[in-house]
Order: sequence, then structure tokens, then C-alpha cells
Amino acid sequence: MRTHEVVHDLTGRPPRFFRPPWGMVNLAVFPTLRRLGTPCVLWSLQPEGLRPVAPHEMASRVLGGIGPGAIVDLHDAEGVPGAPGRLLDALPPMLEGLRAAGYACVPLAELLSPA
Repeated sequence: MRTHEVVHDLTGRPPRFFRPPWGMVNLAVFPTLRRLGTPCVLWSLQPEGLRPVAPHEMASRVLGGIGPGAIVDLHDAEGVPGAPGRLLDALPPMLEGLRAAGYACVPLAELLSPA
């Protein structure tokens, strides 16, 4: 709740989505999110977790596991040496492969909006 307020104070807008750290929630989270009107959003694919993964392997994991409506969790894998650089190196082949397969990367709000 406090983080929600801080984000609102800093940006002038309330957070639109909530991704729980590590994807972990408890039953107390959902009534609060409902009251705030903030949906909880998880991910479908996470190409690099806590173990280093080469850029080509990250791209391969995404391209091999992607499907319509997939949400790919890409972040710097805090504490994993070299993770930000590997992610940056993986992005070009990942994005090229997604486009070639007919996918488009869209903002979360667009993905989750009613058709």
C-alpha cells in the first residue's frame, strides 16, 4: 500500500498494474488490489532467472515458449553478474524472431484491454 502511494506521489498517477516481487502473493494482497483497482499481473516466460544464461539461449527460450498473449519478464536479474549486458545482447535476435513469427510487442495496457 505504501509503495502504491509513493509511486502516485512521484508520478502524479496511481500504478496501473502490480507485479509481485518474485511472483509471490498472499490472500491479503487481492482485497487491497481490488480496492485500489490495480490488477495483479504475472509473466508467462522468464528467460533468465537466478542462473546466468547466454544471450542466444535467452532468445531461444522466448522464441520457443512464446504464444499469443504471452508476457515476457525481462529484467536485469539483480545480483547475477553480467545479466544486464546479456539481456541487451539478447534483445535484437529476440525481437527479430518475434516479428518474423508474426508477433508484436505491445504495452501491457493494450494487451489486457478488452477486445
